[in-house]
Amino acid sequence: AATAFPKVGTEFVGFRLVGELGRGTFGRVYLGRQGELAGRLVALKVSTEIVAESQKLAQLQHTHIVPIHSLHRDGPLQAVCMPYFGSTTLADVLRDLGQLGGLPASGKGIISTVEMRRSRTRATLDPSDSSGGSHRAAAGPADATPLPGDLRRESFAPEQNGLRHLEELSYVEAVLWMGACLADGLHHAHERGIIHRDLKPANVLLADDGRPMLLDFNLAEDLHDRGDDAERPVGGTLPYMSPEHLAAFIGLPAPVPGSAGPRGKPRVDARSDVYSLGVILTELLIGKTPFARLPGSAEAVVPLMIADRLENVPPIRAYNPRVTPAVESILRKCLEADPARRYQSAEAFIEDVERHRADLPLRHAPNTSPAERMRKWVRRHPRLASPQTALAAAAVAALVVAGLCVQGVVSARHQEAQRLTLIGKQKLRDLEEDTTLAEHFLASTAEDSPRLADGVAKGVAALEPLGVLDDADWLDRPEFAGLLPEEKGRLKSHVGYLAYLLTRAERTAKSAPRP
Repeated sequence: AATAFPKVGTEFVGFRLVGELGRGTFGRVYLGRQGELAGRLVALKVSTEIVAESQKLAQLQHTHIVPIHSLHRDGPLQAVCMPYFGSTTLADVLRDLGQLGGLPASGKGIISTVEMRRSRTRATLDPSDSSGGSHRAAAGPADATPLPGDLRRESFAPEQNGLRHLEELSYVEAVLWMGACLADGLHHAHERGIIHRDLKPANVLLADDGRPMLLDFNLAEDLHDRGDDAERPVGGTLPYMSPEHLAAFIGLPAPVPGSAGPRGKPRVDARSDVYSLGVILTELLIGKTPFARLPGSAEAVVPLMIADRLENVPPIRAYNPRVTPAVESILRKCLEADPARRYQSAEAFIEDVERHRADLPLRHAPNTSPAERMRKWVRRHPRLASPQTALAAAAVAALVVAGLCVQGVVSARHQEAQRLTLIGKQKLRDLEEDTTLAEHFLASTAEDSPRLADGVAKGVAALEPLGVLDDADWLDRPEFAGLLPEEKGRLKSHVGYLAYLLTRAERTAKSAPRP
């Protein structure tokens, strides 16, 4: 059947084929010029069976999904015409990063692959192309009609120059941003009942403007057409499959109860796509697939791959220290073997990414690091953690130590309000005592790691009961509502003073020489 595919340099269904962008199991993708429309550049996917994919794609209109323009036939071959956004996939990015021997510090490492691929594609256009070089300069996303993308979020949408946006991000931030964009496209598809089922780096286009886009819905499933699970074929790419997807691939029972569908058979759904997205992002952040690639037949290796996913999630930060505990927690939530413990939707994943980028506590994944939560709190309240606030707080603390406390009068209109106010006062007294204790450890500027570590632990423990680290409106809690303004001022001062000391201690620890 391969000999029946058209050749570069020929005309096919009204398009002049000027280059080949890629080929896979189901067909080939060409770079073509559409003669009827000013010779614009398009991507033409040619296969013997492509109607089902086009029907699914026709339902999707989103900024981060490559759409279709039209469907064409020529004998046994079918062709889908799509706008040409570029020729770089995340597989190309990973290949280039592997040749560098390490991960870059910023998004520039990703941009370099896009620019190199863009230059190479333009340079290798068919020399016999009669349209000349004037059209070549127009290659890229600017040729395509803008997409509506009804779920586009400004919080992670690129600026007008998407490549510049990527360049300004750290590498970890760039990967997280791309993940949120792709999850937004997935959520759009999932809401319309379409599951991708073959997410992998080669199926993610990184457009010439830096925009990540979902490709290749050939194996996608429309849940509106879902019939008997036992009769439904399941495809995909083994290294990026979830445990339930792997089990369905060779007809094994559901590996965990949370992945069981009718009659106990594994169900591949939106959460399976979230898992595959987590594998892709983890691979980008550690430079290799998080689970072992095993040689052999599917029947032999799939049970081993399922067992690996059930027992071993790689320590991401051990491979890449630039990954923060919160980012690792988000990825581990994607890679939960039990779908019931995974992100229940792509939108939930997006919410945690957005909260992390806004220095807010995660909502769906656990906040595993008190130190990172403290840093986020400091960034949300820079004035409270400033040296000026620390000096004012120290003055307040000195007055407290001297016994110059003002006892407030509490309204007793309601017994519950009075009880909560007493709790708030007790928390204030505890904080004052804990601050004095933590200060002995944190006020020193000596690079004494054990002492600083004890001080950080005591400082964080002092702030935990107040809800400071996880609640942006902690001072509005019921137990603090009845405190006098002077008491609220002391509470804020001590919190700010501790935040300042903790921040300074962290800087001191970072500057200490490594053994």
